[in-house]
Amino acid sequence: MKKALTLVLILVMGMVGTTLMGADNASATTTATVQSAAAIGITTNLDFGSILGDAVQPLIDPTSAVTHVDLLGSPTIGDFTITAYTGAVVTATLTSGATTTLSDGSQTLLFTPSFAQHESAQGSAVAYTSGNDITLTASTHHIYVGGLLEAAGGGDITGITSGTFTSAAGGGDIVLTVAYN
Repeated sequence: MKKALTLVLILVMGMVGTTLMGADNASATTTATVQSAAAIGITTNLDFGSILGDAVQPLIDPTSAVTHVDLLGSPTIGDFTITAYTGAVVTATLTSGATTTLSDGSQTLLFTPSFAQHESAQGSAVAYTSGNDITLTASTHHIYVGGLLEAAGGGDITGITSGTFTSAAGGGDIVLTVAYN
């Protein structure tokens, strides 16, 4: 019996040894590239500048540095800067509402924003609709803001006395939110 047990033990060890001798291994390196969260910041606030006259509807075109209506001088086009990795697909969404009001404390104007987007040059910007995708061709991208200023009930501004109208005194600032899509 002792010989049979020794023989079985030798056979088992031989089989295990054969399996181990035929084994091979390889290793793989694991890597991950972590991208920072998409971010948005204000670069320049929107400023219509001076408006003269009655029966006007001032308009700032965010796709043009020169095409504006019913304004004196040069307005300042709003500029939001998106930061993310090159090739990222992001969505910028207007989260403050489709319109806001500007007020001087006693009078109110209605502001409807319009947007344009481009990698770097406002003069080359194309119209952008809130909520649409943007594929970044660089690590920064711009959303330019213009829009239409009207009487509180819509239409031409008439009968408004002189004053400085701000969104802070009115319905609140324009808020854009950016996220990876």
